[in-house]
Amino acid sequence: MSSLNGKYQYYKSLLNGKRYSKRLVVLESDDWGSIRMPSIADYGYLKSKNIDVDSNPFNRLDTLEKNSDIEELLGMFEKIKEETGKTVRFTMNFVMANPDFTKIKESDFECYSYQPIKETYLDYHDSLGVLKNVTKGMNSGFFRPQFHAREHVNVDLWMGLLREGNPDFVQAFEAKTFAITSKGIPNIWEAYSYSSDYSRSSIPNSIESGIQLFNSTFGFLSETTIAPVGVWDDNVEKTFRANSIFTFQGFLVQKLNSPEGYEKRYHFNGEKSAEGSTYLVRNAYFEPATSSIDWVNNCMKQIKRAFLFDNPAIISTHRVNYVSRISIDNRERGVKQLKTLLLAIIHKWPDVEFVFSDELV
Repeated sequence: MSSLNGKYQYYKSLLNGKRYSKRLVVLESDDWGSIRMPSIADYGYLKSKNIDVDSNPFNRLDTLEKNSDIEELLGMFEKIKEETGKTVRFTMNFVMANPDFTKIKESDFECYSYQPIKETYLDYHDSLGVLKNVTKGMNSGFFRPQFHAREHVNVDLWMGLLREGNPDFVQAFEAKTFAITSKGIPNIWEAYSYSSDYSRSSIPNSIESGIQLFNSTFGFLSETTIAPVGVWDDNVEKTFRANSIFTFQGFLVQKLNSPEGYEKRYHFNGEKSAEGSTYLVRNAYFEPATSSIDWVNNCMKQIKRAFLFDNPAIISTHRVNYVSRISIDNRERGVKQLKTLLLAIIHKWPDVEFVFSDELV
């Protein structure tokens, strides 16, 4: 997408977006529940093998959330409510399972198995209370889980690389991760991408079993979803609609995958398809873990622009900004800057309301 066309599509999306009489802010945060980089030791091991874990900040810093990570976020939201009277709503998009490395290895990479996040948390002593803390945040009105995916990995692509003996991914497997970048390998995170009819046929089962895990874990049905890396097609939408999920969080550009490559489809907030899907479009970004730019000031400008067009400000802010297993400084910086952003929003627009993604629908 050229810069000129990108700007055109961006403003077209704002012009066509559903208008509201209120100033609304939605915080959408992806990747909760996914293991990504398991530990500092595993990160060091992969670096020692000259595997690329640094070019992508998500590979370098993103990791399974700890009890204290959820507590820090929750404590910050509680302080903001005490200081301003405003309840911040934080939509947490959950990955519901991770690869079961033990079972996969026992099958000699022939059979894929997954581990529900309830079991993953049990494997990490400092994550045993994550779901309890999330529930506490839900009961206080701060957190609302929604469905992201069963696992945040392209299973068929990854298993194929392991069977082929790809040295980078086999060594990463030994560290119980797939959080690496390897030259010439497609994006391993695109769970709904496919390169053949066979790999395409496995996607509906992944979605349906993931939704079942979400329902049993949180006790309610997710009303929205966000496709990993923004890649999904009409058949994915059909599967979600068949499972009572009609709303798709996303970005300005939807990437439709096929064996021939990507097709781009542009959306605007509140758009509805003929088949009954509704689209939410993120129009602001807050990702301090990914670079050292002034994220607060940049995000404030994007929110102002959304409000100028009477659109809700839908902010994309991934889990990587708020987790500390790899770097406690990362979490402290992310939580501190998020608080600064939230207070700046409330100060500039005192009538602002924070809503969850499913509430916006």
